[in-house]
Amino acid sequence: MKKKSVSLICLSLLMGASICMSGTSMVFAAEETENAAEVSAETEASESTGEEETVDLDLTAFCTDGEYRYKGIPWLASLEEAEETLGVSLEPMMEGMNTKMGSFVAPAEFRGESGYIGLGLLNDGVTDISFRFGTDSNNKDKYDGDLTELSDYVLEQFTELYGEPDEVTDKEQEYGDAFKGYQWQEIKDGDVKTALSIQCMYEPSGGRMYSLAVGAVGREATIQVMKESGTLPEDFEAETAEAAEEAEVSEEEAGTTEETKSTEETDTSSATGSVK
Repeated sequence: MKKKSVSLICLSLLMGASICMSGTSMVFAAEETENAAEVSAETEASESTGEEETVDLDLTAFCTDGEYRYKGIPWLASLEEAEETLGVSLEPMMEGMNTKMGSFVAPAEFRGESGYIGLGLLNDGVTDISFRFGTDSNNKDKYDGDLTELSDYVLEQFTELYGEPDEVTDKEQEYGDAFKGYQWQEIKDGDVKTALSIQCMYEPSGGRMYSLAVGAVGREATIQVMKESGTLPEDFEAETAEAAEEAEVSEEEAGTTEETKSTEETDTSSATGSVK
């Protein structure tokens, strides 16, 4: 089955405008990171009173009935429904955010690493769920951790659970650091319905990984909500079609290259046999 790339526009919206889950970049906004730090501070304060509510990341809970979603939470479920399933209360990421368009967060833990879970909502419905660890490029000098081992573990587990990723990206960014991403896609009638992603930022020189995000997005649900509200970008369909065409061309070129290589190897083998 042919895979269709999820466009930059769609995925930036799918992740609740907090991180861009695409093949080109994944950047934690500095303002969000500051708010995430506030969430961590509130968590530490609550520890002393025994009121801490923390979500433990479960890598086995990202697929239900063939769809990529976390712990079976339906796409476009209400914030209250999600909170009930997760067993925590989520707070707005930034002041002024609401369920019409915003991100809601709570502290999270995974294999000894502290971070937070973030839910993106549009028109009162959940459109993405992600877990984020580390920091952003603006604050990486204040973070002395390395998430490489944790990222490798997540990739290994996801590959065992969900198969090989449908898309893999590894490229340097304009500001010098590098982005690495893996994506698994649920495809229906030729379109990506839901997606599961691992997104990383790291320093090419030393290889230190300072940012890791793991999450699922409801692409089809998000598009539905945006169409109903009239907020879907006019050029979205065109960009999606263009991305699909580029992916098709890349697949054809890869096939041609492999075929040429095979032919050359056969010719070389025949020539060697003739010499003997």
